[in-house]
This record gives sequence, C-alpha cells and structure tokens, in this order.
Amino acid sequence: MSAHPGLALDSKGLKDLLDLTLSSSIYPMEELISAENLSEWSAKDLKSNRDLVIKVKALGTTPKDYDISDATRVMYEFQRKSAAVGQDFFVEFIAYAVTDEVAICEFERYKIALCDILNQPVAQPFLGTQIRAIATQVLTGLDYLHRNGLVHGNLASSSVVLVDATVVSFTDFSAGRFVTRRVLRSPVIKITDYDEGLHLKKRTGRRVVGVCGYEAPEIVFGMKWSYPVDIFAFGCLITELYIGKVFMPSIPNDTQYLTRLERLLGRLSLPFVDRLAAKGFQRLFNEYGELIRDLSDCEPYDKATSASLAELLRRPDLVEFVRLALVPDSYVRVNADFLLTHQYLRL
Repeated sequence: MSAHPGLALDSKGLKDLLDLTLSSSIYPMEELISAENLSEWSAKDLKSNRDLVIKVKALGTTPKDYDISDATRVMYEFQRKSAAVGQDFFVEFIAYAVTDEVAICEFERYKIALCDILNQPVAQPFLGTQIRAIATQVLTGLDYLHRNGLVHGNLASSSVVLVDATVVSFTDFSAGRFVTRRVLRSPVIKITDYDEGLHLKKRTGRRVVGVCGYEAPEIVFGMKWSYPVDIFAFGCLITELYIGKVFMPSIPNDTQYLTRLERLLGRLSLPFVDRLAAKGFQRLFNEYGELIRDLSDCEPYDKATSASLAELLRRPDLVEFVRLALVPDSYVRVNADFLLTHQYLRL
C-alpha cells in the first residue's frame, strides 16, 4: 500500500496493514473519515471484544515544525505510566505503529459525542449539575495535557464523548402541568482527538489548529499560539452546552469577528488591539488609527450571535467563569488550573 498521494484504504487493505503492524485480531468495520492524508475507521478486536477507532495518517506531508509522531509518542508514554490526575478523562490510547509511509493509532471507541446529544431534537438541554461535572472533567484533562507540554488544539463538542449515552425520561410538574423531560443518565466523559495535538515543551505553535466555531482570536488572526487556545475552545464548549448550539459560528470577515467578541465580552483591551496593529491588520483600523466597529453592517444571525454573554447565560458566577476562558488576549487568558478553583465549579 502506498500512502502517497493520499490514503486510498479499503477494509481489506487496512486489515492487511493491521495484521502487519498491530494485531491480527482487529477487524475493520466502517470508514468514519476519509481525507487526503487521514483515514479513520471503526473496528472490533475479536480477542478482547472491544470497540476501537483506528487512525491511519500519511507521513511526510506535515509542516517542518510539526512531527506528526510527537504528540502520539508522548501521550502513549503518559498512558503507560502510573495513573495521574486527569489521565482518566481521555479515551485509552491502546497502541501505535509507524511505517515508512504511515502512522497507525489504536484507541478505544465511544460512539456518542456531546454534539450528537445536542443535535437530538427530542433531548433536553444538559442539566446545570451535569454541565459543571463535564466542565470539571474537561478542565482536569486539559490541565493534565498542558502540564505535560501538549496542546489539544481541536477541542469541540465532537471531541468529547460520553461513557454512558443513555437518555432517561422523568415527569416534572411545571407551569401547572406535568411535563416529560429527557436528560442524560450520566455526565461522565472522555476526551478524544488529543493525538492531533502538538508537543510544545520548547516552542510556540505555528501550525493551523482549531475547529470552526471554537478558534481563539490568535488562531483567527494568525498570531503565535500556545496552551490558551484550548482554554478559549473550552469556553465556547461550555456556552454551547448551555444554549444548545455553537455560539461562535463561522463569521465572514475579521471586522465582524471582532464585533462579535465585543458584543459578547465588552471592549477589547488596548494591548490586544495594539498587537493587531503591529501584526499588520491595517484594514481593521480607520484613518485615525481607531479600530473599526461597524455594527450596522453586522446583521446578527440569531440571538445566540448577537447577545452578550450575560444575556445568554444569565448566571453571574457562570458568566464570570466563561468570560475568563474567553478573554480575547491570550497573554492574560487564565489557565485550566486557575479555572478549576472557580466558585462556579464548587457549587
């Protein structure tokens, strides 16, 4: 099998590859993702009776400052060490192998992500206690990654999976009538896709990262980025769980993106604006050197994209908690360890 150009894997080709590299007891089931340099499959290990995800990535096409095996090898070694706080919040990294052309990673598989629950029209929003539990687990996991020099880089509701996705029904008396509500039975989660991250022990990331709707300003404007990109994505994730939709959708241009940030969080800080000017974003400034805030041309998509954070979340402690995570200036954005001590999580 040749990995270039692209990855053209069928189930037979993947089975032959797995027999040579990982285990003859693993059988591919269904291709989940097919891209030029990535093929992701669901699989079954008949020996252990485990559901698996197999990722096959082509090598030799990544930027010079990013070795695709960096995060893979580091995280694999971490999970082979004695248990540490935060380690349990990641799907298990079972094995990996590297050939001259591809890297193959084997993970345990959970079928339902948070985004799948949000997309169910019959499901109720997550309970407040469940969101706090999810926030604590995700932050503890991010803190573990950051302490070990890794940036996740792709945190989103699609990369947080539920250990038990059972939805239960109960009857509640509300507004003078009985109402049937559907909620998750358990908020226990696992974080996936951390193998796509970057090892940043000695350098600041320059590779493009982030999921649409979760990108930090430093990603949008092509600035140097580091661990704070995960914290911004976390703030987007928690807000999404409360309002039931992605609240930072794709925005057409830079000016509208900044307008959206100011609607949410208030005026941008002067140091952040100065760095935008220094970066060469002159189109964002008028002839007097002032940041353009053309609100009249920025028609809101809906309430979730035009409201302030206080209007969306309506709880002072929650608003403060999320605002700390969404600070536009990465230089002053707090870390995961700090957020774990916030009063919102201690209720």
